[in-house]
Amino acid sequence: MEKNTAADEAKVEIPPPVITSQEKSGMERLVIPADRERNIGERKNGYEYSIVVINFKPGLKFGLGIKNVYKSIFVIKADENSLVTGLFNVADRIIDVDGELVNDNQKCKGLLVKALKEKKIVSLLIERGITEKALKDATDEMNEEHNQSVMAPPDVRSIMRKMEAHRHLRKSPSQEAVLVPVVPAND
Repeated sequence: MEKNTAADEAKVEIPPPVITSQEKSGMERLVIPADRERNIGERKNGYEYSIVVINFKPGLKFGLGIKNVYKSIFVIKADENSLVTGLFNVADRIIDVDGELVNDNQKCKGLLVKALKEKKIVSLLIERGITEKALKDATDEMNEEHNQSVMAPPDVRSIMRKMEAHRHLRKSPSQEAVLVPVVPAND
């Protein structure tokens, strides 16, 4: 029996794109409105930008798995027989939900749930790699360790370095030779 490490389980591999026909939902070839176009920032070569529309259908689970990496939200799974079947590919990056920029899992999930409960429909602006290089780059970015998000603030790192240096000084051989225990003399 193989043991998977947490790092192995966190890695995501891109399966081949799922191509299915959608009924009035999915990757719509709409002109992206100017206010949402601004959310894209700078377009990257090898990617397409589209609006994905999710319609609520009673009895179907939501089925979208997302991952937050360096303030980007990536799709890590889209379950079969769910609201998102055929709409997303692994490594799609969600840019906004109904025009509101998202860079945090909780905010993204909250906006999705709220829109589906209140309006029964939600639209997402996504970035999708369409070249082999773009897909590889997106997958590599998704699989990077969260060094930036886990890294301590600069002041904490400075304190830790000072503590480590102080601990090192206390253990250095030259210091041990100088520090000789003094025993009181019995007169």
